[in-house]
Amino acid sequence: MLLVVLCLAAAPAKEVWTRGECRRLLDAMVQVESGGRLDLVGDNGKAIGPLQIHRICWVDAVRYDNTLLSFGGKYEDCKRLEYAEKVVVAYWNCYASKTASCEELACIHNGGPKGFGKKATQAYWVKVNKEMSK
Repeated sequence: MLLVVLCLAAAPAKEVWTRGECRRLLDAMVQVESGGRLDLVGDNGKAIGPLQIHRICWVDAVRYDNTLLSFGGKYEDCKRLEYAEKVVVAYWNCYASKTASCEELACIHNGGPKGFGKKATQAYWVKVNKEMSK
């Protein structure tokens, strides 16, 4: 619950990140997370869709950007690529600084709001960066 409060309090006046700006990163993350599969359920059933979104991340994203509710509005909609990307971008807009690098964004997606500082997200970034280099 504390994370949601921080997210709402830190909401910028306008969108910092857009899907277009992050296209290569999002495409690489889809390949790393699911190999492009839309129906994938991972992390012992806790994450769904092509970007393997956890419910708590979806909740934060929707609270930050309630327009996500008009694009489907259910957690299960994270199985659709376009919707999943919008959720990830809203999450970044909530937690990432406007100067965040692709590495920081990927680690926030993988490890939560403070994912960039976590050792556990380093291997994820290596995979995403390798995919971006293709």
